[in-house]
Amino acid sequence: MTAAQRLAAQVDRAVTDGAVLVSEGERNGAFFPPGVLTNVATSSPSYKEELFGPVATVYKVDSEDEAVELANDTPFGLGSYVFTTDLAQAERVADKIDAGMVFVNVVGADGVELPFGGIKRSGFGRELGSFGIDEFVNKKLLRFVEPAVAPARPFTFDGFQGFATALSSSALSPRTIASSSSWCSSAIS
Repeated sequence: MTAAQRLAAQVDRAVTDGAVLVSEGERNGAFFPPGVLTNVATSSPSYKEELFGPVATVYKVDSEDEAVELANDTPFGLGSYVFTTDLAQAERVADKIDAGMVFVNVVGADGVELPFGGIKRSGFGRELGSFGIDEFVNKKLLRFVEPAVAPARPFTFDGFQGFATALSSSALSPRTIASSSSWCSSAIS
């Protein structure tokens, strides 16, 4: 089945289930005319499908909360878009959307310096950017507890001879080193 045939089957199924298609032009081979689907019922399988082609599904909602609920009612979560003139609203809504990426007032603003990836059935982890490069780094945590300065004294235990250093709990000074062996970066706290 070609991509155009798959899209035609999805659109036909949505229309059969009660959706309305508004489109100009006729499908011709691989060409699929742009269209908009409205009135897609939540009970229709088309409601939970991704359409890969020039057909958009448009819904009308009565509130911001309803819009967020609708946006999150999907098994997918790669990218979302928020368009508004109210930047406080944009931040509030973008924070509530379950997607790996949310773009505000722009489409196609990704770049190699930015992490790319989704959630749910749209993937996990990130590629590109510093988050992406972290996927290729072997990290190791080293945690040291430095003893207080105390003289070593010999001891004997079942014939084993060694040295012990006296420690008190108040003399413990934790130090954590996180290192990245692949990129030679480290942080000491």
